[in-house]
Amino acid sequence: MAYVEQALVARLEAVTGVSSAVYDSSFSGYRIYPYKLPQNPTLDAITYHLIYGESFESHQGSSGLRFPRFQIDCWSANYDTAKFLAEQVRLALQGYTGTSAGVTVTAILKDSDNPDFYDDDINIWRVSADYSVHHEEEKPS
Repeated sequence: MAYVEQALVARLEAVTGVSSAVYDSSFSGYRIYPYKLPQNPTLDAITYHLIYGESFESHQGSSGLRFPRFQIDCWSANYDTAKFLAEQVRLALQGYTGTSAGVTVTAILKDSDNPDFYDDDINIWRVSADYSVHHEEEKPS
């Protein structure tokens, strides 16, 4: 079964502006993490998490459409780099339609920017925004 989180990550990994910033050749993977950064993270990195989920229901039952909202955080030791990465994420996601990781995405829309944040404890910047991922529900087999 495909999950919308997999579709979101696959889309970010597929776009060069994002993937080139967060690809880590030391473990042949991307620094895109659910919920939080690992301890002592290698930067630059992205985290994402679901902040709100919604589906469209009618008197006939489920419409088969879902509209979850995700917060996507871009992390860097440098403020300008965090801002640049956030813009690359926006360019990769805003208005995207298609199939990603087996999920039919009907639209990705940027909902809001969140306040920028500096973490004094680990000396890194976070630039954050919320995105709604409109997609079709997987049909039961």
